[in-house]
Amino acid sequence: MPSADEPIRALRRLLRLDPAVAGEPRRLGRGLLDLLPHDDRAVRLLTVAAELGVPAMVGDGQLADARRVLADRAGLHPEAAAWVVDVWHAAVAHDPVDVGRAAVADDPVDAGRAAVADEPVGGFGPVRLAAWPDGTLLVVTRDARGVFAAAVGRSGPSPWRLLASASGAGGLAVSAEGDRIVVAWAQPEALYAVEVRHRGGVLAADPPEPVTGARAGLTPDKPLAILAVDETLHHMMWPVGDGRLCLGTWRAWPSDDPDAELPPAGAAVTALDTGRLSPDAVLLVAATERGRVLTARWDVPAEHVAPWRVVTMPEAAAVAAAGSRVFAATVHGEIVDDAGEVLATVSGERLVAATAAGDTAWLATVVADTMTLSRPGSGADWSLRAP
Repeated sequence: MPSADEPIRALRRLLRLDPAVAGEPRRLGRGLLDLLPHDDRAVRLLTVAAELGVPAMVGDGQLADARRVLADRAGLHPEAAAWVVDVWHAAVAHDPVDVGRAAVADDPVDAGRAAVADEPVGGFGPVRLAAWPDGTLLVVTRDARGVFAAAVGRSGPSPWRLLASASGAGGLAVSAEGDRIVVAWAQPEALYAVEVRHRGGVLAADPPEPVTGARAGLTPDKPLAILAVDETLHHMMWPVGDGRLCLGTWRAWPSDDPDAELPPAGAAVTALDTGRLSPDAVLLVAATERGRVLTARWDVPAEHVAPWRVVTMPEAAAVAAAGSRVFAATVHGEIVDDAGEVLATVSGERLVAATAAGDTAWLATVVADTMTLSRPGSGADWSLRAP
């Protein structure tokens, strides 16, 4: 029998995108073929099962009946029938849905909130993107095991590399300045950072080191953003509650620079990102617990951050910046930009990061344990599995 791992992941992804697909065998088959182009046998077996109503039977717990139907009506060997039922059962048990039936919410807004807030089990934690001058992307993610990185160039993504062990999932940030990309994350006792390089197609990193001690309000679970001013100075930003945000620094030499406060956001900040407008100007982007999207322009040489302004966008659950562009995942399940364009309408897909590589904006979205890197307007380009 073919391996079950990839078919299970493919089914989970399709069911998360649209539970009703299990009751539409032809559409299911096309979706599986896209996700499993080299496993025709698995696609045929799972599609035949959908034609015979096996997904609904599995959803109702009728596993023995499902195996019997596959053996009697499709002529499958008992071992093959058991494999098909096991794959469907693993997919449904991982992500319980009303399999084979269209789910209709009484309140579409509440349904959108549920889709955005539903964190996949065993998938990606926070994700950040950055780009080297040659256009190669750095993808960084963090989970309970540590901080991982992969490089994505013209030939596709590299294998994941463990940058550092980290206790517990939490905030993550990246900053790019020329060829230098720095990754930072908070632990209860300190803020840690590591410089990541990509040379000759090889991803390399220095050993991680603590760059600042513990800061008031800076905990692993808080959103975090960093900004490289030059090789010797970085700024870091994080919320401390009640709409207040702190601005701290770390330098290449020991210092005791006091933390300052950014203009207040007016409500608790749930997401924070930065977009580089020019060498001397940065766009701060935030989402609040009220679903508002805020931006503030930062004149770096003058050390001045303008007051936050509200961006006219639908109620947002997540935000990301790529240069001057702002992207948001709305509570209705859409991914939109600040020009009002709807880039995607996919229930269950989370916007997790964005970056600018030259004049090109890249988005990272996640469904279950699969991340898609795409350029708005050009379709999907690369997919990565969780490390």
